[in-house]
Amino acid sequence: MHQHFESIRKILIGILVLNWIVAAVKLIIGSLSGSASVMADGFNALSDGSTNVIGLIGVALASKPSDEEHPYGHHKFETLTTLGVVVLLGIVSFQITTSAIAKFITPSLPNVSPLDLVFLVGTLLINLWVVWYERRKGHQLRSSLLIADALHTQSAVYVSIGVMLTLGWVILKLPYAPYIDPLMSLVVVVFILKEAWAIFKENSGMLLDEAQVDPKIIQSIVMADPRVKGVHQIRSRGTLTVLDIDLHVLVDPTMRIDEAHPLTHDLESALNDHFDQEVRTIIHLEPYSDERFARHEAEMRQHGFTRHID
Repeated sequence: MHQHFESIRKILIGILVLNWIVAAVKLIIGSLSGSASVMADGFNALSDGSTNVIGLIGVALASKPSDEEHPYGHHKFETLTTLGVVVLLGIVSFQITTSAIAKFITPSLPNVSPLDLVFLVGTLLINLWVVWYERRKGHQLRSSLLIADALHTQSAVYVSIGVMLTLGWVILKLPYAPYIDPLMSLVVVVFILKEAWAIFKENSGMLLDEAQVDPKIIQSIVMADPRVKGVHQIRSRGTLTVLDIDLHVLVDPTMRIDEAHPLTHDLESALNDHFDQEVRTIIHLEPYSDERFARHEAEMRQHGFTRHID
């Protein structure tokens, strides 16, 4: 687990440097040209770097080993960190909106040049590489933080394309150019808020112990063992890196403890082999009986499960 978080930390540091470079270029161009949309794009890029800093703090906390107060470990700090990103995006959106309103009240034509577009194209290429690399590493490491950050940067790519089109409009002095610039900065806000909602929706479920696996999948894995007569009360929770599963398993009432104990280990191994992340399983064994089986069959049918025993 420590190596897992160390890999995430190294990736975040590298991306942080790139995000700061991109943000600096955009903010300098936006400041010198007076373009509200470029400034908004620059603040969005700056928030990318800020999320990397927050992510590094979250990874440092998540990598701590379990202790008496946190017997299940600290891995959920990574998920909690992504919700901190949502708060930061909300603050950035407010700042951009107030700036855009001011530009609408007192419109002015940004002073941009073709050279500015060249620099912005360079930052766009950097962002495209970051999205590809961070998403790939996020899925490899099953890191909700890296995946959320890649989503953030992907949104920035679309925004940057829109901003460059706006600057082209301004350079060509097409109609309503003074208003197109702040209007595009509001479009930036829409993208940021959409992204913030997607990150919140995905990660809040993990923190609230939302079911992470379809119970039917767990049932099929457990029932593949011929020693298992039935299964019910299947629950799952966790994050992309750690999955917690607990379930009740029906076995032959004459099964001895020295036979039942290996069975639980075999079921744990089967579940670990099926899922990519670390799986922590709690199995409650129950004696099989016709009455108990009938009750559990009715319960499973209510949830769309089926079970036939020869």
